[in-house]
Amino acid sequence: MPSSNANVVTKRSGSVREVLAFSAPLIVSNMSQSAMWVVDTAIMGHVGTAEQGAVGLGGVLVWALTCFFAGTMSVVNILVAQDFGAGRKDLGRHVRTGLVMIIPMTVAMLALSMLVPQALGWLGCKDAVRPFAVTYIQIRVLSAPFVLAMFAISCYLRGVGDTITPMVMSLVANVVNALLAIVLVFGLLGSPKMGVAGAAWATAVAGTVESLLYASVYLWGKSARTHGAREWKTPSVQDLRRFVQLGTPIGMSWMFEMVSWTAFAAYAGTRAPVELAAHMVLFQVTGFCFMPAVAIGVGASTLVGQYLGARRPDLAWRSAGRSLGLGVAYMSVVGGAMLLLRRPLVTAFNPDPAVVALGCTLALLAGSYQPFDGFGIIAQAVLRGAGKTSTPTIVMLGSGFVLFIPLVWILGEYFGLGVTGAWIAALVHVVVVAGVLGVVVVRGKWRNAVPLSLTETPLPTPH
Repeated sequence: MPSSNANVVTKRSGSVREVLAFSAPLIVSNMSQSAMWVVDTAIMGHVGTAEQGAVGLGGVLVWALTCFFAGTMSVVNILVAQDFGAGRKDLGRHVRTGLVMIIPMTVAMLALSMLVPQALGWLGCKDAVRPFAVTYIQIRVLSAPFVLAMFAISCYLRGVGDTITPMVMSLVANVVNALLAIVLVFGLLGSPKMGVAGAAWATAVAGTVESLLYASVYLWGKSARTHGAREWKTPSVQDLRRFVQLGTPIGMSWMFEMVSWTAFAAYAGTRAPVELAAHMVLFQVTGFCFMPAVAIGVGASTLVGQYLGARRPDLAWRSAGRSLGLGVAYMSVVGGAMLLLRRPLVTAFNPDPAVVALGCTLALLAGSYQPFDGFGIIAQAVLRGAGKTSTPTIVMLGSGFVLFIPLVWILGEYFGLGVTGAWIAALVHVVVVAGVLGVVVVRGKWRNAVPLSLTETPLPTPH
C-alpha cells in the first residue's frame, strides 16, 4: 500500500510553478558552487599572476578528477526520487550504498592525483605555474571523501523534494571558504602566510564543513527516523548493482562532456593571443549562464522520478514538458542577449579592438546555440529521472568524440578557420545532441519505464 509520500506526489500538478519552486533554490546552489572557485581565483590575483593561474587551472583539474565519481554518485537522486514517489520508507539505503562506494572512489581519486605533475607536463603547463598547481590540487583531493558524502546526502535531500537545505549549505560553505581563504592566504589572525596552499585548504575545509552539516541534517532531521537514516545495514548486492549499473553511465557522460569541452578549450590555447582572449570571454560567459539550465534539469530529473515512482506517467510527461519549456525560454533569453549585446559584452571583458571584433563573431555562434543547449541539458535530465541513464551517455560519446572533437581540428586547421571553426563545431555538437535526445524524449517511451522499486526482489514479509 502506498504511503503518504505517494499520496502527496500524486496530489501535485507538474505545473510550471512547481518546476520553478523546485528549481529556484537549485539555481542559487549551482551559482554558489561556481562562485567558490571564482572567489579563490580573485583572491589569488592579489598574490601573483602565477599563483592565480595555478588556482584557476587547479580548479578545472580538480573537477576533472572528480566529475566521473560525482556523476556516478548523483544516481542517488534518481533512486531516492523514484522510491519516494512510490511511497517507500527505506530511502536511507541509497545513501548508505553511496557512502560505501566512497571508499573505492576516494582510493581511485588519490591514485589519479599522484599523476598530476606528469599531467601538467603533458598539458604544457608553464614551469612558474606547475608547482603551485600541484600543491593546490593535491590538497583539494584530500577532502574527496567528504565532498562525495556531501554529494550523496544532497542528492537524497533533492530526491525527497528538499532543495532549500542544499541552497543554504552551499551559501554557508561559500562564506566559510571566503573567510578562511583571506585568513590563510594572507596570513591574518596569527596564521602563517600560506598563499596557494591556503586557498586550497580553505576550500577543502569549507567542503568538509558543508559535508558535516549535511550529515547532521540527514541523521537528525525530521525524516531521519522514517527513512532509516540512523540505521546501518550493509548494502545489499542488489542495491550495489543498481547503483553501479545506473550511476556509471551518468559518471561516464559527465566525463565525456568534460573531455570534449576541455579539448575544445585546449585547441583555443594553441591559437594566437587574440583568438585565445576572444575564446575565453565567450567560454566564461557561456559557462556561467548555463548553470540555471542545469538546475532546472536537476529539478526535472527529480520530478520525473517521483511521478514515475508514483505510477503517474501523465504528470511525469507534464513536468518534463514544463521543464523543457522553461529551460529553453531561459536559454533563449541568454542567447538573445548575447546576440544583441555582443559588442558591449565582449568589450566589458577585453576592450582590445581585435578581440572585440572576433569576440562578436563568436558571440553570434554561441548565442545561436543557447536554446538548443537548454533543451539538451534538460532532455538528458528527464531520461535520467526515468532511469534511462545510458541513452544520454551514448549520445554524448557519439557526438563528443566522433563529431565535436574531430570537427574542432578539421574546421580550425584544415579549413583554416581557427577558433571560429572550433565554435562552429561546438554549435553543431550542441544542436546534434539536442536533436537526438529531443527525438527520444518526444517519442515518450520513457514514460512506460517500470519504476525501479518494482524491479527489485520483494522484501521478506515479517512474521
